[in-house]
Amino acid sequence: MNSRSLFPNHECNISLKINRRGFLKLGLLLVGSSCFAPHAKAESLSFFEKFFSKNYDRESSWNVSPDWIEAWGEEVQNYGNYLSRLHLKNVSVEQVIASHYKVRSGVRNTLPPKRLWKKIRSVLRVADRLAEELEEPVAEVISAYRSPAYNARCPGAVGNSYHLQNMALDLRFRSHPRIVANLARELRQRGFFQGGVGKYADFVHIDTRGKPADW
Repeated sequence: MNSRSLFPNHECNISLKINRRGFLKLGLLLVGSSCFAPHAKAESLSFFEKFFSKNYDRESSWNVSPDWIEAWGEEVQNYGNYLSRLHLKNVSVEQVIASHYKVRSGVRNTLPPKRLWKKIRSVLRVADRLAEELEEPVAEVISAYRSPAYNARCPGAVGNSYHLQNMALDLRFRSHPRIVANLARELRQRGFFQGGVGKYADFVHIDTRGKPADW
């Protein structure tokens, strides 16, 4: 898995990869980084020391953005470790997590509450199967879970969106959305899932609502 820029819209541009040998090293690096305010340095070291020794899932290896850690604390690593245990082949933990770190009209999205974590499994497996049959990885997870406040700022979003339940994904592939949407509907017809498929100009929506829906 390739390292990515951890601050795509930030003046600091750091690209790091975390693994079990490098996790504590990352903590020490972040403590000395100018990307953290001075008052946050001691807390950062404490966080990484504690997490490396007690909570880090040593079977996973994925990138963590320091500003995600600053915003969400340990929860971002916990959710990332949960996602890594789904063993997806064509959609990465980073892609799912990154879809939550977005701002619209001054409202920042959030991670899903823990009670909704398991609801993402089915729709992620649909995405993984789509990618497998397209013979290309997911290019981008545009949207996964949306908090109610963030969803209200999304153009065209409905108040009962399945994104609010962590049961929907907006996905971009290299293939044209028409091809992706048609394949998703074929998978649904084959009984792989029951849910909605929506085709947009440059992405496809899929959800696992339990009954067919198309647009």
